[in-house]
Amino acid sequence: MSEVQATAGPVGRKWRLALAAALFVGIAAAGVRTYLTATDASPGLRVKDEPGRLLFTWDGESAAVRRAGYGVLEISEGSEVLRLHLDKQRLREGRLSYRRASDHVTAQLSLPRGWGPAAEETVVFVGSLPAAQEEGPEAGALRQALRERDALAAEVERLSRELEDQRARAAQLQEVNRLLRQRLEIEAARPR
Repeated sequence: MSEVQATAGPVGRKWRLALAAALFVGIAAAGVRTYLTATDASPGLRVKDEPGRLLFTWDGESAAVRRAGYGVLEISEGSEVLRLHLDKQRLREGRLSYRRASDHVTAQLSLPRGWGPAAEETVVFVGSLPAAQEEGPEAGALRQALRERDALAAEVERLSRELEDQRARAAQLQEVNRLLRQRLEIEAARPR
């Protein structure tokens, strides 16, 4: 009797490698598709009335917040719109207090992502102003000053982020400059 021994020649190995590679690519593609099409859990934006102020809260540990690099809370009162840029740390805190000037306030929290549409959530508050806020020109001037302060704080936050971005860009350019100088020195040292 003779034994027949099956050996995997070069063709058999190539097929196995090709099959393994195709399987790997298929699994990776499914994982990427799942990641890109997954819906983030809602940040759970809520609003609570405190006399003359609104307290906006959200889940700072939600998947949408953890994935976002920053957020924008847009607060609308009639024709006035205030856009507050929230950095990652402020987003993780999950709260923001706002002095309201009207009985109808809408807020939308947008969490931009590097891919796909931003995760967004909106709340609406309707309620009468406290009696102290309904009276006198001093209250109106105070409200305007507080709005201006809030707008300036948002602008400072935006400019701080912009400054950090510029610092990072400057550091990158310095590194590129260092590498180019190093390369020029090497090129100059080579015998010709």
